[in-house]
Amino acid sequence: MTGESMRSFAHRLQLLLDRACVTEDKMTNTTLLLRRFISGLPKNYSRQLMTGAELTLLDEAVDRAQLLASVDGQLDTQTMATTHEMSALMGEMKRKIDNLADRIDQTAIHNQAQ
Repeated sequence: MTGESMRSFAHRLQLLLDRACVTEDKMTNTTLLLRRFISGLPKNYSRQLMTGAELTLLDEAVDRAQLLASVDGQLDTQTMATTHEMSALMGEMKRKIDNLADRIDQTAIHNQAQ
């Protein structure tokens, strides 16, 4: 599934199953298709899909997997933004500390001169 969208992956699995003509039983084909789709996802997504509400349709599984990926992407973006903000804050704090240290040094020199 690497580099492939979840919907494309599901479609490719459906085509392969249709070609294989494993069985005429639609329920069995759907179950097989769902298991193959879920097992082909990254482990964190497949675990969440297997432990969640029972899935009966491939489209349902694809939608949930895409939602999980979307939430994951948003969390990554927020983490990156937070890290960038913290880096900026740390830089500002360092400048203020350096400025205060310079003032203390100047005050100490001024007091020694008197």
